[in-house]
Amino acid sequence: MNENAFRHRPLTRAVAFLCIATQVAFPVAATATGTFRVTAPVADTTTAATADEDARLAGLASQAGSMLTSGVSGDQAADMARGYATGAAQAAFQEWLSQWGTARVTLSADEHFTLKGSALDLLLPWYDTPENIIFTQHSIHRTDDRNQLNTGAGWRHFMPDYMTGVNLFFDHDLTRYHSRMGLGGEYWRDYLKLGANGYLRLTGWRDAPELDNDYEARPANGWDVRAEGYLPAYPQLGAKLMYEQYYGDEVALFGRDHRQKDPHAFTAGLSYTPVPLVSLSAEQRQGKGGENDTRFGLNLSYTPGVSLARQLDPDAVAYRRSLSGSRHDLVERNNNIVLEYRKKELVKLQLNDPVTGKGGEQKALVASLQSKYALKTLQTDAATLTAAGGVISTTDSQVTVTLPEYRYTATPDTDNTYRVAVTAEDVKGNHSNREESTVVVQAPQLSAEDSEVTSDKPMLKPDGVDTARLTFLARDTDGKAVSGLKVTARFTAPEGLNFSLSEFFTETSTPGEYTAELSGSTPGEVSVMPQVEGKDAATVPVTVILSKTVPVIQYSDITLSAGTVRETLAATAQTFRAGDPVRVTVTLKDERQQPVGNQKTVLYSDAVTVSGMTEADGAEWQEEDGGVYRKMYIARNAADTHQARLTLGGKNKFTEKYSVLPGALSVSNSSVTTGKKQITADGTDTAVLKYEARDIYGNAVGGLTVTAVNLNNDVTVSVPVFVETGEIGVYTTTLTGTTTGIARIMPQVNGENGVNEAVEVELKAQLPDREYSEFGMNSSDYKTGDIMTLTATLKDKNQKAVSGMADTLNKAGVVNVPNTSLDIAWAETGTPGEYTATYTAGAAQAGLKATLMLEWTKEVTYSISVGEKNMTGEISAGSFTFSTSEKFPTTAFKGATFTLKANNFQDDVSKYDLKVTCGSDTDSCAEVSVRKKDGEAIVTFGTDLPSSARRVKITATPNQGSNATTLLKYEFEVHNWFIWAGINHNYTSAVATCNQDGRLPTRPELIDGNTMYLGRTGSLLGEWGGLPADSLTEGTPLIWAAEDSSYSTYARFPVGLLIVGDDGKFYWSLRWKVEYDALADLGNVYCVRQ
Repeated sequence: MNENAFRHRPLTRAVAFLCIATQVAFPVAATATGTFRVTAPVADTTTAATADEDARLAGLASQAGSMLTSGVSGDQAADMARGYATGAAQAAFQEWLSQWGTARVTLSADEHFTLKGSALDLLLPWYDTPENIIFTQHSIHRTDDRNQLNTGAGWRHFMPDYMTGVNLFFDHDLTRYHSRMGLGGEYWRDYLKLGANGYLRLTGWRDAPELDNDYEARPANGWDVRAEGYLPAYPQLGAKLMYEQYYGDEVALFGRDHRQKDPHAFTAGLSYTPVPLVSLSAEQRQGKGGENDTRFGLNLSYTPGVSLARQLDPDAVAYRRSLSGSRHDLVERNNNIVLEYRKKELVKLQLNDPVTGKGGEQKALVASLQSKYALKTLQTDAATLTAAGGVISTTDSQVTVTLPEYRYTATPDTDNTYRVAVTAEDVKGNHSNREESTVVVQAPQLSAEDSEVTSDKPMLKPDGVDTARLTFLARDTDGKAVSGLKVTARFTAPEGLNFSLSEFFTETSTPGEYTAELSGSTPGEVSVMPQVEGKDAATVPVTVILSKTVPVIQYSDITLSAGTVRETLAATAQTFRAGDPVRVTVTLKDERQQPVGNQKTVLYSDAVTVSGMTEADGAEWQEEDGGVYRKMYIARNAADTHQARLTLGGKNKFTEKYSVLPGALSVSNSSVTTGKKQITADGTDTAVLKYEARDIYGNAVGGLTVTAVNLNNDVTVSVPVFVETGEIGVYTTTLTGTTTGIARIMPQVNGENGVNEAVEVELKAQLPDREYSEFGMNSSDYKTGDIMTLTATLKDKNQKAVSGMADTLNKAGVVNVPNTSLDIAWAETGTPGEYTATYTAGAAQAGLKATLMLEWTKEVTYSISVGEKNMTGEISAGSFTFSTSEKFPTTAFKGATFTLKANNFQDDVSKYDLKVTCGSDTDSCAEVSVRKKDGEAIVTFGTDLPSSARRVKITATPNQGSNATTLLKYEFEVHNWFIWAGINHNYTSAVATCNQDGRLPTRPELIDGNTMYLGRTGSLLGEWGGLPADSLTEGTPLIWAAEDSSYSTYARFPVGLLIVGDDGKFYWSLRWKVEYDALADLGNVYCVRQ
């Protein structure tokens, strides 16, 4: 590296000189591990020659020169500087600790000078004889971002050739509150150390914040054995072996990101110690599943009180390897509490169990579902249920099962029971436990109201041969067949009637269908009711007539006639109008064409069917002479192909076809609708209106003249008359308009409303056109917390303003503004077609795009940076408290200190990076400093503040560990800088002294108002009078001040009465102004510089 290159590397030069200085001042050197060891002093019989020291210093200078010419980078130089600094500090600390025992200090400093990875180990011998040592050992260290404490006691017994020892330790995690116990044993000889340790947890499962609290952790049980040996012939060379084993399902032996079940590890290492001061080591650890790591170490072990020459003597290494030279060595064990982890139940699922219902019913399976993170899916396993015809559906956080139909099998209880399993998964891949529920399909329950019994023959010959087949259809309330019933037959018959009836209804191959047989040998009438468990299984029994005279279809007949006199219908065939009464006449004759009477029972069965009509209320069959039966019906369903049917003996006879015409228009049953609720008021956009005319029975009424009337005169529309389509009773028209508003269209027939409610169509302004519409915001760069104003100017294709779009703009997905929150919703301004909304800028990000999405899309690009927000909490200066709005302080002096309270920060102050700038310097401020303490920020005026640096700004920037997103600031301006000028001045001296560098303050600058306001900005004592008295003055608490700017011969100034505070310090409790002699009286002097 040439001279010019060196000249442009100031950091490298500084580090080089620092290396030289620290090594001259401390006989130590920094190492990669930063680990130093202090042992008991050894007798020094070697005198270090001056030549040796000169050689060492020359070597150091050479080392620094090599570094300066080797092109060391700035980061490397900084790392070396930290190494030298921490090495010097830890060496001094160890030398101080060594007066009590063996100490090992590891100081590890990163680029922020934190103490991650640092450790302190201390062995204290309490009882020490040649044969026995009773000691305690203590360690505090920070490993894996956890502060841990180890404390234990041990006993070592020394024999001439070996040492045995036992120890007991308590390990505690100060950060996560884990605890464990350790029990160890030692066996040492010259050049050999053997050890074994066991670790047993004392605490249970606790939350693990290091894994986002998704896991719990506890100490893992385990053990290790260790061996360390050195070659007697060459004690500088040593070897180390260790085996360690821990137990648990997820043990973090190789770190929390590499958890294993019951992990173990072998460690093998070599060490080389050329001189007692320096030791080099290399270790390889090989674990389960291929986990491994390699470590290299460079350790410097400094022994206070021993000359450097002795510590650089290779022959002194052998003593360190002997039993006597290592009797106070630290117990070697794993001080780091190895943790076992287990996953929390992040997704908790509970099912309804059992789930019962009838076939076809839908049932919810999930009773409760709790998830830390958003739910991704619900996985189901229901193969047997779906194979049986059931259906599983999943929506959001619920699983719905549609039950299959009940199965009638030999083992119905088993075959209608299903197991359904559900597992929930969140967006991070966490699963709930597999939960199962039993789904049971219940057998259908008989409903007498929905069941019926019929006969295939309403009449039988009483010959004992002719047989009627009675059919009972068992149904539940849903009309589903009910199978497997034991159905008995209850009958009613005249006394003496001779007939035969099956005792039970027998189920056929069709589920829910049961049959019985009936025959007889004497005339009469038999009514049969099926029963289940002694209860009627139908509402109406079936009746069968035993008669020697049986009507036959060949000579019987059925006819229809008008029930009342009405207008003549223009039709060639028989025609009725819906709502008309119709008389149905049945004539029954036997095979000899003789009338058959007493047959009303036959007609009450399915013997008579009248298409398009229903029985009139309360109508009954009326028998007349000659086998004639009549009953009144009401025409209902409009059609021209109806027929009435008479069924006897399984044979049918039909009437001629007849027609039923629609009845009068029914306003309640008619309707008017449109498929387009909104149209553009441009005179061309069209909405089709459909009017359906119906009578009271729902029949379509055709042939009407239907006009359209707009009931809202404020809206101009064009609506022609309704025109009947090809479908009877359906009329349509079209609506257009040119003004905005809601048109209410009423169809009318013969001047009367055709429906109860008119149809509404909203006419809206023309849709905005992308070419003529604009979308923008009031800036393209914002800071977090800034108010953003967005404007949308909407115009149609004719460049006319489009009003009434505010509701549309406020709909989800129409306007998207990432990383913001909506403050004021979209609203139309006083300018038609112009809409504005305000948002608050959120998380910082560059290149964001706000989008307006209608039938087209417009975008605008913007960026959000970390915003500045004024602090809004409190400030304390001694016993005085100010709000940040008061802009304290306006006065200051060297050494003045105030506190920014915790309520100024959105998060803990430790999660902010604090900075002070003043004047035109936007990077720093040499005169004012800020530091963190106990959750607050302490601001101190360190040196004189020049007038160019009076505007001070304190900023708090959230660091990576903070939940806050906003940069906080506090700004103030010092108007008067006060300079302490000493004590025992008279007034004349005070004025003269201050005139050399400023001036004497006036009384209002010293204290505000005649009433001596304290705790108020604007004056020295008003702002800083809450500090202890000695913070402002020395000796008498009297301060000279001129009454006004004229500096008259006589002056008035405050006098303070000192009292002792709770903290033992003196404070001014009372102030007043007293006039003193300018020459005779003495007082303190504060000069002011503006």
